[in-house]
Amino acid sequence: MIIWKESKIDIGSCGTVSECEHTGLNAHKCIYKSGSCYWYEVASKMCIIIDNDGTNDKPHWIFVGGCYEKGETMRYIEGEPNHSYNFNNL
Repeated sequence: MIIWKESKIDIGSCGTVSECEHTGLNAHKCIYKSGSCYWYEVASKMCIIIDNDGTNDKPHWIFVGGCYEKGETMRYIEGEPNHSYNFNNL
């Protein structure tokens, strides 16, 4: 399961951090480096479905899928630059 995602838009070698705003991104949540805007999403919730396909004396748990739309297992929020995230509560 993926607990964080990185996305990137190339804006060219002459780009500036303000150009990240023109892409429709929140520039305060982007990191500008070498002509590209990077932004991150971090997991905020996780929900999985498991099933027992064994017997009462010998259970065998299997992963069925996620609880969210399209069987997804995670919900994400926008990451904040220079913020540390702790995933102990997932």
